[in-house]
Amino acid sequence: MKDVLDKLDKILEDRKFSGGDSSYVASLYEKGSKHICSKVLEEANELVEATNENKQRMIHESADLLFHVLVLL
Repeated sequence: MKDVLDKLDKILEDRKFSGGDSSYVASLYEKGSKHICSKVLEEANELVEATNENKQRMIHESADLLFHVLVLL
């Protein structure tokens, strides 16, 4: 699992400086930590809402939340 997180960290770091026009990750970093925190809250709420729906949506929203938490870290 550590290898996966290390690879993701490297990808996020590389994209951080690629420019917000070509990279969603770069656009998040350009908008700052307050914006990233709001995205984390948004995705957390979407995950909670998904618990009343189906497992596939829960998986999707969980992945979105984890992605934005990694960007925040």
